[in-house]
Amino acid sequence: VGQDLIPAGDPQPVDGTPFDFRSKKTLGRDIDASDIQLVYGGGYDHDFVLDGGENESGSRCLKRAAAMYSADSGIRMDVMTDMPEMQLYTANGLSDSGKDDVIYGRRSGVCFETQFRPDAVNSIDPAVRESCILKAGEEFRSVTIFRFSNP
Repeated sequence: VGQDLIPAGDPQPVDGTPFDFRSKKTLGRDIDASDIQLVYGGGYDHDFVLDGGENESGSRCLKRAAAMYSADSGIRMDVMTDMPEMQLYTANGLSDSGKDDVIYGRRSGVCFETQFRPDAVNSIDPAVRESCILKAGEEFRSVTIFRFSNP
């Protein structure tokens, strides 16, 4: 992403970066790393391309997009989706009051937003561009499951 958090160019590999969540790690471990992408967002506010997710006919199918676990409570959340990408946002700009005027400060929450590529409509690749355009009379369906467990 650029300084304005708008996608700038093609997706980048996550190998060896603070954006590599393919192995278990705490969400906060690398959030303050000296990576310009994290500086721009004040933490994570980035789109991740998800592996897999198409069957033999080319239709989208469910795949695991994320898993999160609390060592304190033992609660686990798994995110399954048929969408090709997911935005991870760590509430870097949060400073609002909520229910009963409780103040929710910076990074007091996390969002997993399943989606198409944020700039898909501007892609030079017709398949990517067409993936997010819904024409009059067409129907769009997507499935995202947030599964909670406490083993």
